[in-house]
Amino acid sequence: AVEALITLKPTSPWLRLDIAGVVRSMGDKQRADALMAEWTASSSDPEMKFAHALYLAQDFKVEEAISELESVPEKAVTPSMQRNLTRLKLDAELQDIQQRCLGEPGSVEAKWHGLEQDYQGQVQALARLAGEWVEIDQAVEAERIYRSLEQSPHWSRDEQLAYGSMMVSLNQFEDFDQWYEQLAL
Repeated sequence: AVEALITLKPTSPWLRLDIAGVVRSMGDKQRADALMAEWTASSSDPEMKFAHALYLAQDFKVEEAISELESVPEKAVTPSMQRNLTRLKLDAELQDIQQRCLGEPGSVEAKWHGLEQDYQGQVQALARLAGEWVEIDQAVEAERIYRSLEQSPHWSRDEQLAYGSMMVSLNQFEDFDQWYEQLAL
């Protein structure tokens, strides 16, 4: 069935991503990688680059995924591409952070403070950083990040969910209840 899909020469980046995912799940990762690489090389569609970046990210090839998304012409970058690029860059920054924290906690904390500045105003990234502080029992730092954010009705659904999740992880249940009531309005 997958072979039939491949021989149809799909043009949709998202169908191609799905097909490559099925091929990979069937144990033929090498073929799936080759298909995605071939489809990306033969397409000028920014969405194909986006699909390829997501494919690479699923394979923990974060730097390659970042490079793929950064190659999309600036005029063609969608909000979804930008959100994923931000997420991937933060993933790259946070790789192996737990191990570094054991060895040099001061340098990790300085790194996180730097990342807060880099991602200032970006709710999802800051919520992830707050989660990292909670993981190492530094809830005061996570709370500081939480308090630095001003709720906005212009936030995307993903940003709203990240904000709500941060409140719950910090046991800010009264704030959460008030926030949730405002969402329902």
